Amino acid sequence: MYIDAFKQQLKRSIEPVYIFIGADDGCKNEGLALISTALGSSNIIRMDSTSSTGDILSELNSQLLFSDKKIVLINDAEGFKDAELTSILSYSKNAGTALVMFCAWSARLKKFIASSKSASIDCFKPFPWKTAANVRARLAKEGKKIDDSAMSALIEISRNSSVDVDLNVSKLISFKADSHIITREDVEKISTSRETDSVFEFTWQMLNGNASALVKKAEKLNTDGEIGCLGYARGLFEKFLTLKQSLRENKSIDISDAKALGIYDKNQAESAVKLVKDTSENALIEAYKTILETYENYKSGIPGAFANAAVRISGLFGKGGKA
Repeated sequence: MYIDAFKQQLKRSIEPVYIFIGADDGCKNEGLALISTALGSSNIIRMDSTSSTGDILSELNSQLLFSDKKIVLINDAEGFKDAELTSILSYSKNAGTALVMFCAWSARLKKFIASSKSASIDCFKPFPWKTAANVRARLAKEGKKIDDSAMSALIEISRNSSVDVDLNVSKLISFKADSHIITREDVEKISTSRETDSVFEFTWQMLNGNASALVKKAEKLNTDGEIGCLGYARGLFEKFLTLKQSLRENKSIDISDAKALGIYDKNQAESAVKLVKDTSENALIEAYKTILETYENYKSGIPGAFANAAVRISGLFGKGGKA
């Protein structure tokens, strides 16, 4: 539920557990103050994810010396594993003690909270409709649509940060290269898997041209990772060629031009500009053609297609070698 529904619920009764999840700290602190008022106690015992479950349970199951009412607040509760959270929620419920948890958003926690049937409050700033419209427009250019549930999850996972939204949209475009619809499951997958981070790291290392190191790293990428890498690399080289065209037309380029094309990370934008300036257009075209050819070879099941392509591309920018 959202904060307004929580306020109405609190007028009827006080639940033994309240879990506030999301990025809006103002919402969380407002909720804590309302619980304190409803309970009639300003006694707040503050703990966090560095506290042991044993200490937390001891606090929950004990009474204060001069009061029979208190709130046990756990900050950064996302730091606990599901089994630890289950243990904490097993405390002996009583009318004088309220357990309040503050958590950052995560797909894992949302599923856990739903299964625990605890009262949960989503704490997010007003929905950014303009950001959502920009995301839909960007995906439309790639021939993709995103449903409302997936859009909400994307905003939540990205903590309403435009930089994180842009990065996660890039990941979605890479990992859903052959799909026209982006679902909530797709969004949650990119937020919980280290595979996407490996893909981005691998792609940029490929441009540094160390073939021997790439082959070892390629072995650690699974099928989704390899397809994601090809999709992301294809998009990158299209941006590189656009920047190269500007240079050919005697226009100067800098990181603002790279950002305008969707390379939002400052270090990556700087690397992109340097690479485009230092690399011949023929080499960029050759790398781009290699990616397109490899994508077809990969779908055809040709053995070693991905590793061979990575080595071939790295050879255009550095040491090269044979897979």
